[in-house]
Amino acid sequence: MMLDILLIINLVVLLYVWFETDAVPEWGAFLRIRFLKCKEYNEVKNSPLAAMAGKSYSDFLLFKYGKYFFIRLITCPVCFSVWCNLILYGVFYNKMNAIMVGPNILITWLLYHALKWVMIKLNA
Repeated sequence: MMLDILLIINLVVLLYVWFETDAVPEWGAFLRIRFLKCKEYNEVKNSPLAAMAGKSYSDFLLFKYGKYFFIRLITCPVCFSVWCNLILYGVFYNKMNAIMVGPNILITWLLYHALKWVMIKLNA
């Protein structure tokens, strides 16, 4: 039970950082990780294409590389949440407890949106 709570909290933070911040492209540029396309993201972000490409890194990836299945998977919050839950369950448990995967996905999704709401209220 405690492991479930820790996995959910970590996944909620991961979802928030991935979809709501520029932490990934910032750290990717700092560490010079080329496959993250951080330089290209910054160029598009500061150009007239920014309106079309969206305002977040995940929007940029979907706009620029949306033809690839993996990109569509990691830029969809629902898909990303479900697959991360399934992967984490497979890694941290010997067998999949199918009864607990569904509630964990739902709790993750609800807490992610609650965190987004709290952050919007704090920044307003």
